[in-house]
Amino acid sequence: MTEAERYDTNRPHLCAALRWKEMFYESTVKDPTVQPSNSTSYWCLYTQGGFGPDGKVAEPEFCANSERGCHCTEIKVA
Repeated sequence: MTEAERYDTNRPHLCAALRWKEMFYESTVKDPTVQPSNSTSYWCLYTQGGFGPDGKVAEPEFCANSERGCHCTEIKVA
């Protein structure tokens, strides 16, 4: 699996608790000369860290697994 595939956030069943830096900025023009930065870019909303509540890595490759015990399809806001 390539790095681009590993960090691809366009996956079915991606956990709603997965967060990444790109979610918090918007660019109207994509610059193809700027390489995406993926190191430590992902974290779990529940743990606020690089691992989910199950102790496994919070990255798109792993967080698209709906069989993961901590996987969720939506975030409930109180």
